[in-house]
Amino acid sequence: MAVIAAAAIFAAVGLASGYRGAQSASSPLTWSKAAARASFHVYRPHETLGLKLSGLFISHGCLLAGWGTRKGPHFGLYEPGNSVQCGQPGEATAVARTVINGVHVHVLVQCPTVPKCTVRDGEGKGELLVFVPERGPGHYSIQLQSMHVALGRFLKVARSFQRVR
Repeated sequence: MAVIAAAAIFAAVGLASGYRGAQSASSPLTWSKAAARASFHVYRPHETLGLKLSGLFISHGCLLAGWGTRKGPHFGLYEPGNSVQCGQPGEATAVARTVINGVHVHVLVQCPTVPKCTVRDGEGKGELLVFVPERGPGHYSIQLQSMHVALGRFLKVARSFQRVR
């Protein structure tokens, strides 16, 4: 499949390892507070695969959130995912296509052997990646990445986003 240029901030921001962001422990950022502070529509997944939210914060105009722990299944999101500062995870291999919110999107994989990554690589030693399009008009997307999550479960998360009001 084609290699798609898509900065691997997933690990860099520490979401997978339980980073809790810049907010204080006594006053964690909530989804409704994040929506009120952000200059863009905020979405959160309804399906979280039973994983606990490990971090939610806004930094440099980006909303970042993560679920799970680094040693087990985990996923993270970056909003807006199609901006220079919030998205663009680096080189990835397109391994499948799916429909999310009525839009055909690529399912991408980052792995040690890029550009020769497979779905199995994304479910194991690599990362699955998809850009979730906003419902309705506009060019907004959410960058969703996961590690140690099966493709079917990953797509359940990708299809479950709801706007926070």
